[in-house]
Amino acid sequence: MPGKCKEKYKSWVTPDKDPGRAQCRSCVGKTVDILNMGEAALASHAKGSRHQSAAASGAKATPITSFLTTATATTLPSNASLSSANKQAAITDT
Repeated sequence: MPGKCKEKYKSWVTPDKDPGRAQCRSCVGKTVDILNMGEAALASHAKGSRHQSAAASGAKATPITSFLTTATATTLPSNASLSSANKQAAITDT
């Protein structure tokens, strides 16, 4: 049964710090007590209107990674280069 549970709920259930609880990815901040009821608690939570609404919104949401771009690293001059550049500027200013 645990294997079936994992497959059935894996898209929205994550482990909690407390081994007797599970976190819902769809309902931000919501934990489900699975210590006593186990899979029945997950099924009950999944049927709730809050979860249904959050899951529907999550399915339509754009992943944040789509807004991110990879930046290229820029090499900054070392302190030694800056010092010599400052010295050169001081010489040419006089």
